[in-house]
Amino acid sequence: MDDQNFKDFEILAGYMPSQFYIELHSPFFQKPAAGELIKLNPQNCPVFLHEVGHSVQDRATYRGVIDFLDSWDRAFAVADYIRESDGEISIPIVDLKTGQLRINPKYRWALETDLLRSFREPRICWESKGRYWKYQGYEVQEVESRLDGRRVKVPVVTVNFVEEKSGDEYKHPLGAWEIKEAYSVAIGYVHGCEPKEFGIHEFQYLAVERILGSIFGAVSPQQTIAICHWALQELSPAYTFFQIIEHFEKSNQLPDAESIYDWARNEAMDRGFKQKIENVLSDIKKYSEVYGQRAPVLGGVFAWYLEHTGELLKKHLDTIKRFPLDTLLCNSIDWNEGEEHVTNKLKNFFIEVEVPLIVWPDGECYSIKTTGELTVRSVFLNRAMLETISKLWMGRNATWTCPIYNACEHPCKNDNICLTKPWHQADQVQQCPYGAAAKLIGLSGKHSLKYKPFTELD
Repeated sequence: MDDQNFKDFEILAGYMPSQFYIELHSPFFQKPAAGELIKLNPQNCPVFLHEVGHSVQDRATYRGVIDFLDSWDRAFAVADYIRESDGEISIPIVDLKTGQLRINPKYRWALETDLLRSFREPRICWESKGRYWKYQGYEVQEVESRLDGRRVKVPVVTVNFVEEKSGDEYKHPLGAWEIKEAYSVAIGYVHGCEPKEFGIHEFQYLAVERILGSIFGAVSPQQTIAICHWALQELSPAYTFFQIIEHFEKSNQLPDAESIYDWARNEAMDRGFKQKIENVLSDIKKYSEVYGQRAPVLGGVFAWYLEHTGELLKKHLDTIKRFPLDTLLCNSIDWNEGEEHVTNKLKNFFIEVEVPLIVWPDGECYSIKTTGELTVRSVFLNRAMLETISKLWMGRNATWTCPIYNACEHPCKNDNICLTKPWHQADQVQQCPYGAAAKLIGLSGKHSLKYKPFTELD
C-alpha cells in the first residue's frame, strides 16, 4: 500500500465497537458527491475494508451481539443510578480492580459482566522491540466468577512464545481483541496491503498470525478469516480458536478456507448455534419493544440493529453461501477491470452489508444504507448513549467533549457546553443526539459530575 503499512491504521481510520461508526483520517479518502458511492482505490480500499470488517464483527457474530446488548443493559443500570442521585453524581461508577460499585446492588450483574469480559478479552500490550516470537503452546485455566447470582467458569487462555535468538520466553493472555484484529488485518491483506512488519512495537497485534504460522507455515488471509470468524461466534473466542486449529493440526496442514469454514460451522451447529441465534434475535426484539415504550427513537435503534444483524446472522445457516468468505471482504477487487466493475462489486457488497456511519476528516457524515433514513439518526443516538455510559462507568474525568461535535450542524451547538459538558444539551427544547441520549438516562443540566476515586469508605 505504497509507503503505508498496517501500523498506520490507527492514524488512517478507526472504528468504535458497538457504536457502528468509522472515522476516516487519511488524505487517501475523498468524499463522494451527493448521491454517489464512496470512492475506493488500491490505496484506501484495504484500510476502509479493515474497519468494515470490525463493523461486521459487531453484527455478524454471536459475541458481537452479546456485547451490544450488554452495553445497553449497563446503560439502563446507569440511568437508574442517575435517577437515584440527588444532584451530584460520583464517577466512575464501578471499579473492576476492587469489585466496588455505586449503582444499586440489584445491578451487580452489570459489574460481574464487565469482570467476565475482562477475562475473555484481556488487553495486554507488550513491547516486542523488534524481536521475533515463535509459538510454543498454550495453557487453559478455568477462572470461576459470578454472574447474576450464579457461579460460572471461564476458560482463560495464555499463549507461550519463545524468542528464537535469545531463548527468552513470553506468556501472552489471548482474547477476542487479537482475534478481531487478525480478522481485519487479513481483510486488508486480501485487498492489497503489503504484509510488512505491522505494529511490530505492539506484538499483541501479531499474536494470532504468529500462532497460525508456527503451526501450519503459510496461512492465507481467507483461512485466517474463516478461523477467526467462527471463533468469534462464542463468548470465549480464544478457547474456540484453539479448538478449531487443533482439529486441523493433526495433519499439519490447513485445508482451504471453505473447508475450514464448513467444519467450524458444523461444530458450532452441534453446540446449538442455531438456537443461540434465535435467542439473541428474540432478545433484540424484546429490547426494541421495552425500550421503544420509553422513547420511539430507542425502539428505532434496536429495530435497525435487529434488521441488519438478523440478516447477517441468518446467512450462517445457509449451507451454500459462506459469510463472509463469499463477500467482498474476502474477494479482492480487480482494479484493472475498470470503474464500472469496481462500482458493481461495491454496490453488491453494500446491499448485503450496510455501513451506517462514516465520519470524514472534516466531520461531515456519510452513510451507506440498504434501507431508510433511520440509520444515521439511530447510530448517532446509539453512539452518544454508549459514549456517555462509558465515560460514567469507568471514566477518570468529570468533563469531556461531545464525540460528534465536529459533525454537528444542530442550532444548539455551543462551545461552552459541547466541548466540556455535552449532557447539558438535555435541557434544550430540541435536543441534539447527545442531548437526547442524556435526557433518556435522566442526565440533565441540574446534575453535576464529580470524579471520585473509590476508597475503602465507598
